Amino acid sequence: MSAHDDILDRLWVARPKVYTAICKDMAGEWELRIEYVQVTPQADREVEHQMAIQKAKESCAGAWERVVEYAPCMSTPDTSTIACIGLFEGAIEPAMLDEAYFDCSA
Repeated sequence: MSAHDDILDRLWVARPKVYTAICKDMAGEWELRIEYVQVTPQADREVEHQMAIQKAKESCAGAWERVVEYAPCMSTPDTSTIACIGLFEGAIEPAMLDEAYFDCSA
């Protein structure tokens, strides 16, 4: 068995990895949203992080009812105006979060 096959085998049986993401609506309609997402662990952590960010943005788009319809009764999440401003490993439970202190205008 090659090292490549061993990595693939470990990824196949790996438990999903949980991330907590903070997303911002750059269109200004909504403020912030915290999403918990699960992704399959990847050998490349940057790829894994990008997967988590994309899932979080899609989840926020669904919650904010942002979709692009490409056929009658068929749509896909519209993430074009959603930014992920924070990504944390694990399911983080905020004890307090005051949105007034977030400066997301940059």
